[in-house]
Amino acid sequence: MLTIKYDINSMQEILHNFHLQFKHAIEIGESFEIDTSYEHVREIVICGMGGSALGGNLLNSYLQSPSCKSNLRVRVNKGYDLPHNISANSLIIISSYSGNTEETLATMESAFDNDLSMICLTSGGKVMKFANSKKIPCLVIPGGFQPRCAIAYSFVGLLYILIKSKVFSAELSKSTIAGLSEAHELLKRVTNRYESHDFSNPAFKAANDLFRSYPVIYSADTITDSINLRWQAQIHENAKSPAFGSYLPEMNHNEINAWFATEPNSPRFKFIFLRDKEDHPRVKIRFEAIKEMLSEFYDVYEFYGTGNHILARMFDLMYLGDWLSYYLAVLNKQDPISIPVINRLKEILAKHKI
Repeated sequence: MLTIKYDINSMQEILHNFHLQFKHAIEIGESFEIDTSYEHVREIVICGMGGSALGGNLLNSYLQSPSCKSNLRVRVNKGYDLPHNISANSLIIISSYSGNTEETLATMESAFDNDLSMICLTSGGKVMKFANSKKIPCLVIPGGFQPRCAIAYSFVGLLYILIKSKVFSAELSKSTIAGLSEAHELLKRVTNRYESHDFSNPAFKAANDLFRSYPVIYSADTITDSINLRWQAQIHENAKSPAFGSYLPEMNHNEINAWFATEPNSPRFKFIFLRDKEDHPRVKIRFEAIKEMLSEFYDVYEFYGTGNHILARMFDLMYLGDWLSYYLAVLNKQDPISIPVINRLKEILAKHKI
């Protein structure tokens, strides 16, 4: 690996070892044991923020994919309060990587006070302490990462909670485990592709193409919608750059008008399409139509995930975006790991207790 001086906290090493994190996450999931069966569950409510919430977004995308054929409903709850309409068929999953996220802690205490079914996913902190004291099932994952860098632990752990608690059917569990295996092999295979600092590396090339521009990321509103969120968040946190995103077909009914004024908008806007072979047939046609229109005035880039299983394709696209945001950070002369603005905000908020 080449060392880049702005990568003070070794994000490149984390990305290089991501397939090992993924493998370890599978091993932790396989060893997780839970006494209670939740076969009755029809709704999963994931309570978390930021990187810890992304696992819930990915789960929703996965379960909505045409090949998944699941009737489970997923809600990602980002805030201090639980939804009001939780039923006996709902399972609350408390997802806090640090274990100290104040919004998530509030929802955990509320869920316990209301005697709701709950399982925790954390590396420690107050969540694990509370779970142990109240005998709440808890899948414990390794600490020491920024939450966004631990997405394999967070998402794979979430999947194994649902497999081991029998929320997933036997058929879906078998398919999910196969998909995770394929995703791991794919990540292991493509790692070296993203480490060369030349235009044969698609992440390096895309970062250079997008440098000093405002990426606008479009995806379908299912399957790749959570990958869209991940790309935006990684560009925000790693590269410290603005990035925006929206979804088809909805953007065709409003946002598309903004790009075709009497004179086209700033050429600093560049468009990224995140696509999947299982996108709805009409959405595929819509992508081609807006590509034709936008390409008259703007640069448009398209990316597809590779692999047979939807989980492999999702992680392929996500891993590409992680590397792209890393190279953008370096071009911006930023340490990809550090988040001084978020830390400052936390310090200010700590002075204002309710």
